[in-house]
Amino acid sequence: MTKILIKRDSTSTSVVGNIPISDDKFTDVLVADTDTTLVVPPDVTSVFFAFTANTYVGVNTVVTLPTSGGFADTGGELNPGTRSVTPGDTLHFRSATEAEVSVSFFKDVGS
Repeated sequence: MTKILIKRDSTSTSVVGNIPISDDKFTDVLVADTDTTLVVPPDVTSVFFAFTANTYVGVNTVVTLPTSGGFADTGGELNPGTRSVTPGDTLHFRSATEAEVSVSFFKDVGS
């Protein structure tokens, strides 16, 4: 498991320095409007995402794509960058178009 040090600045904002290449990294090409899942591995506390197209990510819930005409709970976040996760959680991915997705897991060693 690749470890990273996440510190907090004076305003309690998370600050990450240089990030090593993760030992636990996954990629996939999403099929348009299809639920794709990935289970968070053991000993993981953080995940970093990268996308080639707009992609919604949900945790332990299937994501639906938004429609025009008002706000709705789609079950996911659009193009999240870095998030805290719990081992065993299931990440759900959905994009309106084909999208390459990269997911890198890390363990936060604290400050």
